[in-house]
Amino acid sequence: MVLKGIKMVLAAFGSLLVAQYFGLSSASVASIIAILSVGNTKKSSIVIAWKRIVAMLLALTVAVCVFLVMGHSTISFGVYLIIYIPLAFLLKAEAGIAPSSVLAIHLWLSHTITNELLLNEALLLLVGTSVALLLNWHMPSYQQDIENKRQEIENKLKDILRKMAYFLRMGNGTNDAKLIIEAKEKLAQAQKLLFIESENQLFSQFNKDLCYFEMRAEQIQLLEVMAKNLNDFHCPAREAELLAEMFDSTAEQLHLTNTGLDLMDEIQDYIDEFRNLELPKTRDEFEYRATLFQLLRDLQRFIDLKVCYFRDHH
Repeated sequence: MVLKGIKMVLAAFGSLLVAQYFGLSSASVASIIAILSVGNTKKSSIVIAWKRIVAMLLALTVAVCVFLVMGHSTISFGVYLIIYIPLAFLLKAEAGIAPSSVLAIHLWLSHTITNELLLNEALLLLVGTSVALLLNWHMPSYQQDIENKRQEIENKLKDILRKMAYFLRMGNGTNDAKLIIEAKEKLAQAQKLLFIESENQLFSQFNKDLCYFEMRAEQIQLLEVMAKNLNDFHCPAREAELLAEMFDSTAEQLHLTNTGLDLMDEIQDYIDEFRNLELPKTRDEFEYRATLFQLLRDLQRFIDLKVCYFRDHH
């Protein structure tokens, strides 16, 4: 907000100087237009500038037609507004209604419409929007912040997987999902930064980054399900150790450049090994075996999400 305020001040002062340099009448109007044209992002500034130009051309056209036919009375100005405002909304140029109407008021007050006057009004808007665009062209990059958030999210996912492995070895899966909540918060922060960065960079890797964070979001959802299944889950020490090793191995290999293919082979070996175990004899054994396989399947899906991402974006 501070940066935007500074840009507004500079845009207003700069456009006033330019308008005065070219000897434009009502040069202060260029300052007002410049203030209104400073957007929050680079792309939004371009969109606003384009809408103001469309709105200006429409406003001057309607104003000239109405004032030449009906004169410069109060009623004629009302007719101008009745015609112009709906058309501006129809053309999705409503962002330019206010500044363009100020230009139309100049025509209404002049009582005589000349080519010089029309050129003056057009230049006022072009000067204001151009200076605002020039100042808004420089925007801070958040790419490094996005990369930092990516690393923080990966570290959180590793911590969650290692904690799950610890629960399996200790035979106590009860947890408060604190790490998962923290991972969600960091993911939301990263997605917010990614949106801002995409709006400030005309050519960016937005789609790739978006798919990456969507992949991590799906993985976090899977971890939530797995954490619930781990609550009060108990199984024999040998099987718990095998599953814990798989969680540890996944955590160890969890990073951006890992394809996940080795992990897929590894987890398939674990699934095959569990299938070869002696069949459950009691209801409790059946239930924990079912939960165990569900944990493995969820972990397999967790890894498959990364495999698909790497295949599609590398």
